[in-house]
Amino acid sequence: MGKFKTYQGGSYAVSIGPNKRIAKKILTSMKDQFWVDRYTRALITEANIYNANTNLLLLVTILHEVLPTGGWSMYYNIQSLRLYRYVGGLGQIILLFDIIFLFVTFIGWYKVAKHSRKRGFKKYLASPWNLLHFIVTACSTGAAVCTIGRKLFVRWAVENYVAEPEMFTSFATVAQLEYFIMGFLGFVVFFTNLEFLRILRFNRRVGLLTKTVGIIGGPMASFGVLFIVVFMGYVSFAHCIYVDKLAGYSSLMLTFVSLTEMFMGSFDIHELLDQAPFFGPIMFFSYIVLIQMILMNMFIGIICDAFASVREEADEEEETDMMSFLSQRMKKFTGIAGGPMAPIYSEWKSDWELAMEKFEDRCDNCLYAMKNVENEETRTDKWFRTANNKKKNMLAGLVGSEYILYENELCDALQVIDRRLKRMTPEDAEEFLQAAARMRAQEKEEEGELDDSEDEESEEESEYETGSEDEGSNDEATQG
Repeated sequence: MGKFKTYQGGSYAVSIGPNKRIAKKILTSMKDQFWVDRYTRALITEANIYNANTNLLLLVTILHEVLPTGGWSMYYNIQSLRLYRYVGGLGQIILLFDIIFLFVTFIGWYKVAKHSRKRGFKKYLASPWNLLHFIVTACSTGAAVCTIGRKLFVRWAVENYVAEPEMFTSFATVAQLEYFIMGFLGFVVFFTNLEFLRILRFNRRVGLLTKTVGIIGGPMASFGVLFIVVFMGYVSFAHCIYVDKLAGYSSLMLTFVSLTEMFMGSFDIHELLDQAPFFGPIMFFSYIVLIQMILMNMFIGIICDAFASVREEADEEEETDMMSFLSQRMKKFTGIAGGPMAPIYSEWKSDWELAMEKFEDRCDNCLYAMKNVENEETRTDKWFRTANNKKKNMLAGLVGSEYILYENELCDALQVIDRRLKRMTPEDAEEFLQAAARMRAQEKEEEGELDDSEDEESEEESEYETGSEDEGSNDEATQG
């Protein structure tokens, strides 16, 4: 694949030999016979360089493309790889880790098959974490298949080279499989790191993050459509302006990359304004205002709004200690401790569950209020609507002596009064009432004497003030 076009197989190929002398002779013959003519569109040169001491194979590809204007454009690619994977000081360790990788991949497929058979494949993939596990397992399988294919193609290429050492043997398939292996392993590492969020969801802060990401899916999709439409409009605008002036805008793909770099703050404003004095400033300043100022603030606003709503819905639960969870998990694994294990996190409740929870709380409050009303009726019938003189005397004595001043105090003391009445006779209750009456009368007398003394003191104070005023008036008259 070149810069301007993709070239498939079916072209003419020449092997230039294993050494410099033969290669020079073949190239001279090709030049004399006009092997490259006006109909040639691309010239691809491949070379394989292998260093047995370091077990490194260097694949060099040089591409010369013929442009429609008659010029040439060169492109090169250099890729290095280990030809034999399990040779060298780390070969046995790499083999051991590959076996472990295959074993873990097999366990992953076993879990997928087990849960899919129990719940159904579609229902199993409905959970984001199950979908993530399926992607990791599929990428691991792709990496394993490419590794096996790479080993087979290396053996086939080496056998062809040993059989015909003067002919060129292409290792392009091996390099392509190595590229796919690295890509699959990159996906495995990336999605495996995302799976750690499931373990860390016991932490409420991480739970807020995952919940926020789940909420902003719909708004982000709408915003993404708007952003792509506006951004592609600027891509087309900038491509039309600078297509014949700047190399970074010579194609739509390069223009897309250049505007993305401008969005990140990497641009040369003098170059943009000098090459298009009229349309350049219009494109640049409108792009900065609309993309960076307006749309980016909308993007941040969507995230902040979702995060605020998640924080309002978050219930106040204590965070589970990770160390206690790990220790309990190890004890259960080794058989030291049994019983159910506490979950590492609590699932976020849906709107329906939150509504039902509020409904249950209100029902509990209503039941509590009705129970209080029933208890109040029972207490009234038992204590206040009764013909038992002993209870009447006891209540009259308590209320009259002001031991109990409020209704709540009386209701709280009914159990104590009931236990006391069981040990009293009617005569004791009559004596308690009389004693309470005497105590009340004595308190009244003391309060009356106290009021009389206060009145006398106030009269003396008033007489003293009146006398002072009379003396002051007599002194003034004398002076006059």
